[in-house]
Amino acid sequence: MDYPQVKKTLDGERLMSMFERMVDPLGAALPSSCEIVLHDFSKLPSSIVAIHGTLTGRKPGDPITDLLLRQAVNDDQADSIVGYTTHAPDGRRLWSSTFFVRDSTGQLQGALCVNVDVSQWEAIERIARAILPPGVGEPLLEGLDLGHTDPAREQFVSDLNELSERMLTSCIEQQNTPVSSLKKHQKVEIVRNLRERGFFMLKEATDLVADALKVSKFTIYNYLNEIESGAGGS
Repeated sequence: MDYPQVKKTLDGERLMSMFERMVDPLGAALPSSCEIVLHDFSKLPSSIVAIHGTLTGRKPGDPITDLLLRQAVNDDQADSIVGYTTHAPDGRRLWSSTFFVRDSTGQLQGALCVNVDVSQWEAIERIARAILPPGVGEPLLEGLDLGHTDPAREQFVSDLNELSERMLTSCIEQQNTPVSSLKKHQKVEIVRNLRERGFFMLKEATDLVADALKVSKFTIYNYLNEIESGAGGS
């Protein structure tokens, strides 16, 4: 019932090799506040194959993010995402962009991600607003608009256990009900949400969900069959 791995095509392999050689030169050409990360979806879930920078503390061999995992599963919906908010593990706000790599047939092969630490710019903005008279500096400060209301859309982890735990916790908390009081339709909805996020591409995913929901592994398989057939539960 687990999802198959993304297959790397010959064309895709050449593309990923080219992008992998670009990561360090591109990172060196950008300010030290930037991080460049290349994910190879044929290596899911440990998809990072190259990284330049230390903003998120990750290294080659570390896992995919929750956002990218969802996109890898929903291949036809994956499109480049430019300028969204994320946070480094130490809490610093990052301005991130993700560019998907596709082969000549359009099949998704990986993603090149750019993360920029904007915490220093936020400090400059606060100082400027403090020393400039009201209204005087607004034209200048418009250029420093960092989108403070934009919520974080991606979480960076360096451990697969942390990734699976965060995804499980997030989906369960959306039900606003203790696990012991969950109805069947709520459990099915949790499984549906996890499926859409690509959770079942992770190792031992079915066992993890079964343990979290206090049901058997075969019950999870039944839920997945219901979801695929379009049936519901109450």
